[in-house]
Amino acid sequence: MPNGSLTAEQDDAGRRRTALTDIIAAHGSTVEQVVDALVADAKTRLDQAVADGRLTQAQAAASCPGSGTA
Repeated sequence: MPNGSLTAEQDDAGRRRTALTDIIAAHGSTVEQVVDALVADAKTRLDQAVADGRLTQAQAAASCPGSGTA
């Protein structure tokens, strides 16, 4: 493969990523806002799992490193 050329798989992945960013923008959001919302949802679910006794505090923290959750 010559330097700078993409495989078909890489090219397809790039198109999908662009399409997703276009959809996000069309709904008046940014990728960062979507990621923040997904992380917030994960934190909420982890906190609930700890409250329900399904996870320990340490397990929840390990599941979302750097988040400060649990």
